Formats: sequence, structure tokens, C-alpha cells
Amino acid sequence: MIRVYPRPHLRLIQGGLNCSTQIGTVEVLAAPDGRPPFKVEGFAFEEDTCLMLSMSGNGARVSRDQLSGICGVYGSDFEPLQPGSVIVKGKYPYRLFAIVHDLSCEPSWRMRWVRAALDNLMLEVDRLELRSLALPLLGSVHGQMDVERFLIMLHQSLLAMPPRFLRRVWLMTAAEACGTVIRELEVIKDRDF
Repeated sequence: MIRVYPRPHLRLIQGGLNCSTQIGTVEVLAAPDGRPPFKVEGFAFEEDTCLMLSMSGNGARVSRDQLSGICGVYGSDFEPLQPGSVIVKGKYPYRLFAIVHDLSCEPSWRMRWVRAALDNLMLEVDRLELRSLALPLLGSVHGQMDVERFLIMLHQSLLAMPPRFLRRVWLMTAAEACGTVIRELEVIKDRDF
């Protein structure tokens, strides 16, 4: 005679994909893009001075003539946005466009623009009273900025301008890089800058 056992009630437990650390009052989590580890109130995007990266999705380079023609689509009064600035669109969840690229330059990004964008992003997060933010590794999505350098700037920005409301930051990374990103942040926290 064959015994039949009841099926166990199984549930999926997400493990190993979310890694976190604390910087001041902010919990910083690294998790794969497309898999939010918590409810996000604002999504940051890496963008260029004419907001073309979000339109094209591929970050293709354009010449100065093409760029002026593209920017001309917005009207004769359109001025390219200032690198380092942040543009807010939409409402809950907010979309925050960090301007870190000028597609008429080579390379299209500068470290000072990324740092200014991070600082301005923290100001906007406070102004909007956001408690959670999804943040790509600025400068490395459409550029070749070193991830460690971005993490140093993020750490400095969170400590120099402690956010009043922000409690969680989701660093959107590849699944295989989550642990590495958090380990690097832990090392950065132990250094004196």
C-alpha cells in the first residue's frame, strides 16, 4: 500500500538578492533593476541636457548639429538643461531626472556633474518629503564612471546633506553586483574622507 502525504504549504522567500547597509539615517539597499525591495516614492533617472536618453533609451551619441536640431524640436526658446541639475516630473511616484550627460561632449559625463546632481537630488527629495528613492548608479548607466567613485559621492552626499525624510534608497544594480556594491559601501564608510 502506498501512503499519500499531504503537500506541504510552501511559500517563496526572496533571499540573497537584497543587500543593505546604513548611511546615517538612510538604509541603502542594492537590488536588481525591476525588482523593488520596498514601495518607492521617487524614481531617479540618468539623463542628458536635452532629456534624450529617456526618449531614445539607448544613449546614442549625436553631433552638435543633430543636438541643436533635436533641441529645436522643443521650440526656439528651449535651452538645454544645466548639467548637475535635477528635473522633477509626474506625481507619486515622482520621476527625478538627474542631468549628468551632455551628448555634445566626449565623454558625455563629468564627475562634478554627477556630484552636483546627487546633491540636487537630495534637495529635491527633501522638498518633496520622499521617504524612499530608487537610484541608478549615476554616470555608469549611460557612461563609464567608476562605480566605486559614484558610491563615494553618494556616501558623501548623504552625510553632508542628511535628508530629513528619506529613510530608504534602492540602488538599482545587476543581480550579480548587489553584494559587491554593498561591500564597497561598507569599506567606504570605514574610510575618512
